[in-house]
Amino acid sequence: MTVAQRLYEEALALEPDERVALAHQLLDSADRKPDPGYEAAWDTEIERRLSRIDDGTDELIPWAEVRAKLFKYVGHESTG
Repeated sequence: MTVAQRLYEEALALEPDERVALAHQLLDSADRKPDPGYEAAWDTEIERRLSRIDDGTDELIPWAEVRAKLFKYVGHESTG
């Protein structure tokens, strides 16, 4: 059994909140650097989306409506 596999098995014994905290710590420790064009690409995408909203190409849907449809789709009743 590899060290990673052993640690994984041990982590499964943790409480759910502890596993989530551990997962966040591990991801943060990876310190991956984003692609150099990442922010510029997102800026372009945000501008494209805002433009489509401004010119009426895209329709905004209220969160309450989206949430109700989502809950209906997954077979749960919306409670709020």
